[in-house]
Amino acid sequence: MISLETDMARTTDGRPLVLTGPDILAGHFEPPELIIDPWFAAGHIAMIYGKTGIGKTMLSYALASTIAKGGELLGWTVPEPKRVLYFDAEMDPAEIEGRLRGLSGGTLPAEFQLVSGIRLKDGLPDLADPDGQAWYELLIEDEAADVVVFDNLCSLVNGGSISEDEVWLPVQPLLNRLRSKHVACILVHHAGKRGDYLGSSRMTQNMNSVIKLQRPGDIDAGTELILEFEKARSMKGGESRTMHIKLVAEDDALHWEMAEDAGPPKRVAEVVEAIRSRKYASQSEVAEALGTAQSVISGDIKRAVRLGLFDKDEAKTIFREVRKANTAVTAEDAAATPVQPELDGETEGTGIEVEDELDC
Repeated sequence: MISLETDMARTTDGRPLVLTGPDILAGHFEPPELIIDPWFAAGHIAMIYGKTGIGKTMLSYALASTIAKGGELLGWTVPEPKRVLYFDAEMDPAEIEGRLRGLSGGTLPAEFQLVSGIRLKDGLPDLADPDGQAWYELLIEDEAADVVVFDNLCSLVNGGSISEDEVWLPVQPLLNRLRSKHVACILVHHAGKRGDYLGSSRMTQNMNSVIKLQRPGDIDAGTELILEFEKARSMKGGESRTMHIKLVAEDDALHWEMAEDAGPPKRVAEVVEAIRSRKYASQSEVAEALGTAQSVISGDIKRAVRLGLFDKDEAKTIFREVRKANTAVTAEDAAATPVQPELDGETEGTGIEVEDELDC
């Protein structure tokens, strides 16, 4: 039995660390306060990623300014304004000003605060460095920030390739400490050549939400995007639906809004079409045909299921049926092939000698 009076070190939120079933169901713990309803709350960690130039920062600034003001964005609601501390490692405030003026409607409260790395002599500190982490934590505490945005990880984690676990993993303790203080974090990150985020699966293990931004269909540029929740730990069913969004400019204002359905991302549509053609018996065969990696095909199949393009086990069923059909065809061919008589020395009636098979 844990005594709160004698063992406060083993308590959390004023409750025993070890809870019985009845204690759990008694509702001792309040759910974290929602910052963006329904997917982002106090202490949550979210990542927004996409290819260079796709609009990650424009969406992140729109989210940050909405959090600071309260209101609505893309059907999501910010119930109450929160203090936001935005760390931008790449853009000068002179460039940021125009974006924020348009995205905020010309009104940006003091609850929004910007730290520009361009204006610092040595740039923003390395997020993976202990001294750098202490710098961030002190500033976050001094400014009483509720939400922190790190834009972007490739510029803020600079001790090596962020794709390597040993480079990324030192960042996790910082995020966990912020989580324990109920500070929510949005991490802005780059996609690699294959379209997935740079880094291993361990990067997103502790995250509540992972949002991927990509171009819809055959559109290679512009302001229209597919917004997809690859991870939505705190959302239910249709709340994590994939959305087609666009950035609209009206006079001096900028705002994100829902766009007409442009269909699934091009590569996902290609993978679905290839599998349903029944020409391929496995993910590896599809990958070879499309000139990509099997892991990419696996991810695209999962996305197709989330988008409703595939039933849950449809791809597996098709691959299994194709393999079964191929086996049957092979058996029929073998049965239909006439048995050749064994020849010794010379081929009968030709005078041509048959060479022994070489062991290559």
